[in-house]
Amino acid sequence: MKLRVTVARLLMPPVLAMSAAIGALAADSPFAVFKKIVSLPEAEREAAVGGFKISSERHRKLVQAKVREYVAMPEADRNRKLDALDFRWHLMPLMKTTQVDRAKRLASVPERLRNDIEQRLIGWDQLDEGVRADLLKNESFFRYLSSFGRGRQSRVALTNHMEKMPTRLREGLEGRITTWREKPKPERRRMTRQFHQFFDMPVAEQERTLRRLSGRERARMKASLEHFKAMSRTQRELVIRSFEK
Repeated sequence: MKLRVTVARLLMPPVLAMSAAIGALAADSPFAVFKKIVSLPEAEREAAVGGFKISSERHRKLVQAKVREYVAMPEADRNRKLDALDFRWHLMPLMKTTQVDRAKRLASVPERLRNDIEQRLIGWDQLDEGVRADLLKNESFFRYLSSFGRGRQSRVALTNHMEKMPTRLREGLEGRITTWREKPKPERRRMTRQFHQFFDMPVAEQERTLRRLSGRERARMKASLEHFKAMSRTQRELVIRSFEK
């Protein structure tokens, strides 16, 4: 199995086991539906999960475990992760579709995301075909690395996670990381910048997420954002580049 596919599966929560049951009935992605479920009171939440026709008992247990994991998260972290996955769910197929064939698929994107995705695609179409192909090829790898955050602590977390991997998968990932670090720094910086530019959740959606938080969570999250904005351009770039090293 290719490393890119395996890493993508590690990143995508078992909520996808529900997608066959809800896909035909819901305009939203499985992640948007999952977000609604984890926000329900416990009894309603368990009833909702129990009502899905999940393909196997193993998958049902995976979904139940993932529900418990997300319920235990701080609301801000949970919303940020699920909103980012929701955005990615709608964006990625459109990036792989030609401009001529996009109209029907774009019309099915929820209105809350459509304008942001349309603007993202305008910039995407202006890139050279080779650059687009390279970014798509490495998107899962970038997303995997960025899932650990940035800076020294993120590298420690990544190392600890890789130590628990099966040998074949770990060796494959180590090879990808080595290949990445051997690239010239200007190329790494360009690709990192483009990854965040095209694949990160838009600022407007972050603001909508902030409005859904409790007062205390909103204040804490906003303070972190303001601290980042107050940095000089050089300082911000250092933060963004820290996971490249």
